Amino acid sequence: RRRQRGGQATYGELSAKTLELIRQNTAFVDLAEALPVYRIDANTLTDLGELPTAADKAAALEAALTQELVEGEGGFTYRLLGERLVLLKQRRDSSDEAAAARLQELAEIAAEAAQTKQEPDRLNLKAPGEYGLYTVLRAFAPNAEESYVAECARRMVAHLRTYQLLTPGWSQPIKGAARMRVEQSLLAESWNPFYAALGFPQDADPPFLKPAVEELAKADA
Repeated sequence: RRRQRGGQATYGELSAKTLELIRQNTAFVDLAEALPVYRIDANTLTDLGELPTAADKAAALEAALTQELVEGEGGFTYRLLGERLVLLKQRRDSSDEAAAARLQELAEIAAEAAQTKQEPDRLNLKAPGEYGLYTVLRAFAPNAEESYVAECARRMVAHLRTYQLLTPGWSQPIKGAARMRVEQSLLAESWNPFYAALGFPQDADPPFLKPAVEELAKADA
């Protein structure tokens, strides 16, 4: 529980009587405080090396990924990785072979999550909304060149800013008309021939549109 939530909630939630029994009979409280809480970054897999077995490593990595991908507030890519994690967690097998395979799958998810943190700088997508929009475009156009998708995201955000559609607060519920204008303008811009290589259908409600607006809204928040 502490690995998943952090802090001292593990024993703080217990009733006074239960807590006293634990203090008298076990080293649980000290153990709970000593458990490492791992963070997802480029060093995560190295840090896990201090744990003795594949099962221990998988448990710690799963907890860290759950906190960041499922319970956190990441963007579109994190949501997709979180869905992969949930499916993986539904498959339970206690054998050593299964633990090793599970650790490998978790490591792949962690590597993608760590890479995501570096992408805005690497792709020069630093303006608000650019990287979030990029993750959506990339998900719906997985075969397009990375640099091209990044340029598409920059152009789309620049288009919306040129027409002053991303003014502060545009995504708030009380400004439903402003949100609709952003969606309609983004849709019209996506029909520009420059974006043809994305392969999006030129219809009134292409699959990328609503997730794209959601990511832009997060930048506004």
